[in-house]
This record gives sequence, structure tokens and C-alpha cells, in this order.
Amino acid sequence: MRKIIWLVLILLALMLACNMPGSTEEPAGGAGPASTQAVEAGGAPPPAGDSGAQPCPTAEPCPTLPPPTPTPIPDEPVSMRKGLASLNSYMLVVQTIAYGSDSPDQTLMRMETHYSQELDARMAHINMTIPQEGEEPVQSDSYTYTIGNDQCTGNDEDGWEFQTYTAQEKEMQDFLSQMMDLMPIIDDPVFVGAETMNGVAANHFTFQVSGVGGTSGVDVVTNQGEYWLAQDGQYLVRYTLAIETRDASTQETIHSEYLIDLASINQPVSIVFPAGCVP
Repeated sequence: MRKIIWLVLILLALMLACNMPGSTEEPAGGAGPASTQAVEAGGAPPPAGDSGAQPCPTAEPCPTLPPPTPTPIPDEPVSMRKGLASLNSYMLVVQTIAYGSDSPDQTLMRMETHYSQELDARMAHINMTIPQEGEEPVQSDSYTYTIGNDQCTGNDEDGWEFQTYTAQEKEMQDFLSQMMDLMPIIDDPVFVGAETMNGVAANHFTFQVSGVGGTSGVDVVTNQGEYWLAQDGQYLVRYTLAIETRDASTQETIHSEYLIDLASINQPVSIVFPAGCVP
């Protein structure tokens, strides 16, 4: 379980990067490598003569035209930071769960972020539970509200800490936050179909992570992932991955689950300081 805890701590660092103010840079146009799955291009046929083919003599049968070239479905998402920077508001959940047969207690890390560009406001709720051998699990539950240059951190039980940053400090925070980003693992995606996810028109893909058990020699019990990409913007709307491995010699299993869920996209949001948070 120590390995699981270190893995989750690394993931937490990436989660915290998503909580920092994002860049205002628009997502890069176009997408990366395309999926091997494809659909036929729609729309009207090209005007006569555009293909360069010779006119068909009326005395002879016309040759059969080749089928239209399939249009690949883009399957590579833009980075989380670029995707979030293109939205006016959202609610983002990033969560990891891990446990093993030697310790059924779950290691849980969950961050829920609410953001409004109009209000220049953000609220992040971070909840962590890390089991300890022979001891009570380490638990943490904290909130961070940021409105303009003011920030409030804490919870109702332990109290709140209010702080105001200067324009220079806020600018430096924004700059440093852009040094880290989150890009989840996606290997050899397979296109499933066009679907609506969290109110957004999206393309659905499934995948499996390559290399699991390659160096350790453990048996792979579960290796299943899927994700939904917004058709307009190529940002991740939802991502899930479940991996479970078993050591054949000890029969020890390790199970991990990962979730990224983006909802309330460009919907009105209210973010205000809690009653106990005052300068």
C-alpha cells in the first residue's frame, strides 16, 4: 500500500495544478493524431469538374466513382488547462481511489472545483483519506475560496483563514500555475460513437493502458478505460479508468480507479465566501 500512497500523492500534485487559475489561452486549433475508427464525410457532393474527371460519353456507360474518403474522428484531447481555459464556468471533479487485498481500506483523494470567469471566482474542495497500518486513517477536508485577489481557506470546524494578495503576487501565482498541467493516460483509443455527456455533444472512446504487468509480471485482472471528448473544443468531458492486478505468487491484488468529470459547463454558478470567512 505504500506504493499506492506515493502514486496517489503524485496524482494529487497534478490535481492541485488544475485548481490554480488557468491561462486565458484558447485551445490550439485542430486535434492531434486521429483514431483509426472513422465515419464517412457528410455534406453536398463537390461541383462538377472539381474532381478533374473527363465528361462521361453518352454512348458509353459512366464509370463507377470511388467511395468518398472517410473522415477520421479526432481522438486526442487538448490538455486539461487549455480545455478549462476555453470555458466560462464549470464544475470539475478529479478523484482517485486505491486499495489492496492486504489492506481493504481505501485511499481516497477527491477534488471538486467550481469556477466562474464572470465572477473571477473559484472554489475548491479537497477531501483525502489515507489509511495507516495499525492506526486510524489520515483524513483531511478543506475548502479554498478565491474571489478576485482575496482568498479564504479552511472549514467550518477548524476555522477560516482570510488573505488578500497584491496584484503582483496574484500575477506570479497565475504564472507558476501554468507550469503544471494534467494529461491522463490514453492508449490506442477505439471510437464507440457520438453521444451527449454532461449536456455536451461528445465523441465516446474506449481504451486499455498498455504495459500494465510488463515489468512486474503480475496478472492483469481489470484494464478498462473510456472517455468522452467535446466535439467542439476537444476537451475532456469525462474520463474513467479502472486497473486491478494480482500477484500470482502471493495472490495480493491492487485495485485503482481514476475519474475526471466536467459538468455544469458554461452554466450560471454562484461562488461566495462562507459566513465565517471575513478579513
